[in-house]
Amino acid sequence: MSADDLLVVGMGMVTPFGVGVDASAAAARAGLATFEEGRFVGLNAQRLTSAEVPTNLLPPLTTGDLPGWSGRQVRLLHLAWVALTEAQAMVGLANDVPLLVSLPDREEQIRSKPETFLAQLDRVCGRQPGHSRVVATGRAGGLLALIEACERVRTGIAPAAIAIGVDSYLASAIIAQLVVEGRVKTEQNSDGFIPSEAAAAVVICSRDAAERAGWTPLARIAGTGSANEPGSLRSGEVCRGNGLTDSISAALSGLPEGQQVREVYASFTGEAYWSKEWGAAAIRHRPRLHDRVAIHHPADCWGEVGAACGPALVALAVAGIAKGYRNVPALVFASGDGSERAATLLSTP
Repeated sequence: MSADDLLVVGMGMVTPFGVGVDASAAAARAGLATFEEGRFVGLNAQRLTSAEVPTNLLPPLTTGDLPGWSGRQVRLLHLAWVALTEAQAMVGLANDVPLLVSLPDREEQIRSKPETFLAQLDRVCGRQPGHSRVVATGRAGGLLALIEACERVRTGIAPAAIAIGVDSYLASAIIAQLVVEGRVKTEQNSDGFIPSEAAAAVVICSRDAAERAGWTPLARIAGTGSANEPGSLRSGEVCRGNGLTDSISAALSGLPEGQQVREVYASFTGEAYWSKEWGAAAIRHRPRLHDRVAIHHPADCWGEVGAACGPALVALAVAGIAKGYRNVPALVFASGDGSERAATLLSTP
């Protein structure tokens, strides 16, 4: 199967702007921000800025008894259910379609026993058990899940697959640790991010499957790539942008000769590390970037959304491509706090 045969046919998203891809895409396009101050406090009782999905906008979810689950874990389940429900509803998927999941890298209980979370997600979504798998965690994890979904379709394992990422930094213990690490943006620390939460899902299928089912293609996945960065944020080594460079190079292998990237969707958090990394990678790919390439980093609008970042960026790009207000090709990339780096190239179907 060629790269031309990988299509995006469904999406779902929930962010601090509300439920649905349209709401978040419109708000991000307008450059709106949805931050609040005071729910959490930092050092010396300093009021911190954060972004939260409005609970009153979420459809109610009846989970039943979940012994041993924290409020944050239930919240993650709720957010994932909302995004997955929207994505599946767009195309009326069967309940046994492979689901590739990216989860938070700061949630030890879920990371140590992901099968428990997946079982509950399958249950509340009415899916057959045994077809979901955690692919990765953290900010690059959502794109790694998408790459795995593409591989499932490309190799004929399934005619369609779903990639989903979900995360929430909005727990006192997590924010306290982030403050100690100097990661949260405050009046005294401009080199930090605004903690947030979100979930996003993307449905991938083959062109044949779309034609048989009558699904409307929204965009085409023209290339994907992943790599590891030796100088990751957690390594303490100097980041030279090699991992991001390699992942982007692989994704751009699907870029036809003479074409240049017109839009870039970046996983920037607001911390300087990430823009410096992109700077190194961008210089190496300068001939393949349009002179007026537009750089989009919606963390400026909705905060840092961790494992949800990759699918959320893809959904924003696809929404713009499908409605004609974004140019193609569009490059989406995500870098994790660890070594993981991933990228994908999107074009018209």
